[in-house]
Amino acid sequence: MANLISFEIRALQIPMRVGFKHASAERKVSESIWVEATRGAFTGLGEGCPRSYVTGETLDSTLTWAKAAEAELAQVGDLEDLESFMRNNSESIDKNLSAWCAMELAIFGLACKRGGCERGTTAWSCWDKVFFSVYGCAQRGRSSKV
Repeated sequence: MANLISFEIRALQIPMRVGFKHASAERKVSESIWVEATRGAFTGLGEGCPRSYVTGETLDSTLTWAKAAEAELAQVGDLEDLESFMRNNSESIDKNLSAWCAMELAIFGLACKRGGCERGTTAWSCWDKVFFSVYGCAQRGRSSKV
């Protein structure tokens, strides 16, 4: 595919006005992975929140995984490509849920924008418009392309 998705993957750490503490952690700064997926004039955004005490992930491990998956995900052109990636990488995804969340959300956001969904449209409504045809239902005038 000539028109690949380009990704910007980085740490997102925002100081909190008021820190907080619970049994598993204390935070004064947010800690997320931030992903921007761009194809042409459209960009989708994704965020994942690694928590070592929940999933075993760290910010560094999510950045490493996302950057390793970037080349293959750049070639996603439709939902079937994305599902193929998910099938072929299911064990890896299961060990990197926050990283996958950020990448997947960015790709879905990109697909929704390319599919003509308007700002303020709910994700499920947009998903319905963009991808409905993949499951054998009426296409509703939208493309299933990412």
